[in-house]
Amino acid sequence: MPVYFISDQHLGESKNEDKKKRYLISFLDKIKGNCDALFIVGDLFDFYFEYKTQIRKEYYDIIYKLYELRKAGTEIHYITGNHDFWVGDFFNQLGVKVHKEPLDITLQGRRLFIAHGDDCLAFDPLKIILRNKLSIVLFYLIHPDIAVLIGKLISRLSRKMERDDTKWKKLLSFAKDKFKEGFTDAIFGHLHQPIYLENGGNTFLLLGDWITHFSYGKLDGGKLSLHFFNTSDIHHTTKS
Repeated sequence: MPVYFISDQHLGESKNEDKKKRYLISFLDKIKGNCDALFIVGDLFDFYFEYKTQIRKEYYDIIYKLYELRKAGTEIHYITGNHDFWVGDFFNQLGVKVHKEPLDITLQGRRLFIAHGDDCLAFDPLKIILRNKLSIVLFYLIHPDIAVLIGKLISRLSRKMERDDTKWKKLLSFAKDKFKEGFTDAIFGHLHQPIYLENGGNTFLLLGDWITHFSYGKLDGGKLSLHFFNTSDIHHTTKS
């Protein structure tokens, strides 16, 4: 059965929130029972911080859909992004495999390099601060409602720093180095641009987002491809 790749839903951000949730739930329902694995390639949430006893209520429906998908037999991998790096034990308990580093994995005879993409670009001082152990401990001491407000401010700042339409070329250069190491395909999120390039048996795939593009990757029969989800796909086959 096919393998799917999605990234950058940024749930919790106000832009297109109802639409992207509706589309994402429909997508997860559509692939349930017809999917070997789902790779979430970072930034499923616009801000996520894992407390021991608190989960934001607006995330429940998506989390439950992932739980249903896992129970239906789909293996789920979650590669954390720069907005949801703190995903952890809760998702592991749901049977979702959480990865804090890029993945080197072979599927359907293809060796895939899968990464959110932020770590493959320029140094980000904001990220270093946020992932510092002292910062994490201090964040635990803040009331979750206040933490969400702070998290939203940080997310807005991070998005402003990310706005650069030329960064995909840097990721492409990074991917070409990976191809020299023996990888056949390189899959990234982060930049919200859906881009598919194939050359000499190697594939470079930028997954886009679920805010404006509603795009995703699919590996089927050893062939990687880029697709776009829309309302007609709920009852019809996916368009390339």
